[in-house]
Amino acid sequence: ITLWDVASHQSKRTFTSQLDALLSVAYSPDGKFIAAASGNGSIGIWDTVPGQMQITLNGHTQSAVTIVFSPDRLWLASASLDHTGRLWNVLTGQGIIALTSQTSIIQGVAFSADSTLLALARSDGQIYLWDIARKQNKAVRKSHIGA
Repeated sequence: ITLWDVASHQSKRTFTSQLDALLSVAYSPDGKFIAAASGNGSIGIWDTVPGQMQITLNGHTQSAVTIVFSPDRLWLASASLDHTGRLWNVLTGQGIIALTSQTSIIQGVAFSADSTLLALARSDGQIYLWDIARKQNKAVRKSHIGA
């Protein structure tokens, strides 16, 4: 992973990884962390100052295809071809919840602006809203896109 300065077009830092093929990358809102999701399902988190990997998150059994940091940088959400969406504590690496879809792949994850809700988009058009503090499903919505 290479971090580039957009204004100068210069490489600022390169992060080395022992992870499998990298499929997605996310930058924390405060610039402190970079995370990368791999083809074997693991996710690495690097501290951007020393440039060293701080933690590896394991839990997905297939490729982790998308990741995103919460606006408050406390959480990382991931989605995988193994039909799960996961919520991780960025500082401890602890898996907080694994949400499983029996029939469709979770393809996208996003946080609310206040970092209290996690949205998970499934390949069948369902969108789940997860209340992080209460650790419960808040709502299920059916997308009407393409209908």
